Amino acid sequence: MLRLKRFVETRHRLFYTIGILMMICGGLSSCVYNSEEELMGMVEMPCEADSITYENHIAPILESRCTSCHSASFSQAGVALDSYESTLEEVSDYAENSLLYQVVATGDMPRNGPPLSDCEVQQIKSWIDAGAPRNFEEKITEQDSTVVADTSQTMEPSDTTTSNATVTYFDASVQPILQQHCLSCHNSSSPTAGVSFSTYQSTMNVVGATPEASLLYTEVESGSMPRNSAPLSPEEIQTIKKWIEDGAPESAQVSMQ
Repeated sequence: MLRLKRFVETRHRLFYTIGILMMICGGLSSCVYNSEEELMGMVEMPCEADSITYENHIAPILESRCTSCHSASFSQAGVALDSYESTLEEVSDYAENSLLYQVVATGDMPRNGPPLSDCEVQQIKSWIDAGAPRNFEEKITEQDSTVVADTSQTMEPSDTTTSNATVTYFDASVQPILQQHCLSCHNSSSPTAGVSFSTYQSTMNVVGATPEASLLYTEVESGSMPRNSAPLSPEEIQTIKKWIEDGAPESAQVSMQ
């Protein structure tokens, strides 16, 4: 009987010890797992912002976040972002002058989902500022040289070919159009998408070397702007186009100085 009693007691102690060890091991494994989870959450992965290309970086962002509303088959507001060529229509010579960057940087787009991450916005900015290359091999140097050539031709109208009587000026012709159609949303106190038409200087932020490289012209010409009122008349659009082609002068007085 004594041996049986000791055997039972030893067995109980053994089971008790095994149970304690299992609880300790389970707790340790849980703690290690939780620590790894927390560690991964604390470590921020670096954002790749160099050598950004359309095919490797920008196209995947646009496909996952934008093409449900902006594609060739469903181009909301006349904007399609499902091909390299159509995306370039929303890209200007640098990021701050490009509609694509402006609307994602301000959080205005995408409208039916969460905003792009800081890294995605930075990659779009770096891509545009680098010349918006399609891939690593292709750099759009030809387009850049064309813009430079257009700048030398349009920004300094020749006195021998264009007289002051035919030049379109901001203060006399363009500013009244902007005041009537655009200032309610794009003014210095409430610059929607970071765009203000309150002054000549702020308007020049969306004016490029040519009308096609100017956000101001492309938006009104496509009918995308103004959004909350009737589109500009063909005459008003032509006035803005000619003003940019004339070199976007501020006024006759400034040009004569």
